[in-house]
Amino acid sequence: MNLGQYIIIGLSVFLVLWYIGANSFNRQRGIATYRWLRRGLDPKGEISETRWLGSSGTGARLAIPQAQRPFRRLEAVFLLETREILPYWILSHLWGRRDGLTIKADLHRPPQVELVVQRIPKKGSTSALSVDHGSSGLAEPLTGKYKVVRAGQEEGQISPSLVAFLTASGDSVQSLFLHAASQHFELNTSIKPLLGIPSETFVSSLEGWLREQAG
Repeated sequence: MNLGQYIIIGLSVFLVLWYIGANSFNRQRGIATYRWLRRGLDPKGEISETRWLGSSGTGARLAIPQAQRPFRRLEAVFLLETREILPYWILSHLWGRRDGLTIKADLHRPPQVELVVQRIPKKGSTSALSVDHGSSGLAEPLTGKYKVVRAGQEEGQISPSLVAFLTASGDSVQSLFLHAASQHFELNTSIKPLLGIPSETFVSSLEGWLREQAG
């Protein structure tokens, strides 16, 4: 065999080994994320709707049709990157795709405000957040990380309870939407930072902020 054939064989073996390793990694992360979610969601009501989205290495959906206040219905869906196919994973990773978790909820009461919180890209704006009621020190770790739009107008101040939630999220929050008219909430996060913190802390801090907004 010539050098080209050896290269092709070596590359084929590498891709097969990569597929096996990536498949195992995704299964482990999928199971870990599922267990992490259950620990946080279990106290909020009966999780009567659960299913894997293909397999444990792809993602899952968990739903609480009758959740405790301030929620009325609560749903969590997570999707993992397709790591098994190396060229596709490299491209999707370069495009910014990461293991992601989305939490959606119908709220028991309408929230007081329309609110959008979006993460600022690292190369984007460097605007800062501050906290109401003179607690500006709490917002320091969030400086330049988020943009807040309340009722259609961008502003720099957010409540202490929202700062507490963003801080407790382990730098995972990508976007947050709170809709008054539809009594709906949506949160998009990255999974990797979340797995390093207790899910009970994450969900409780989210619940605390929503109670302040929607009761």
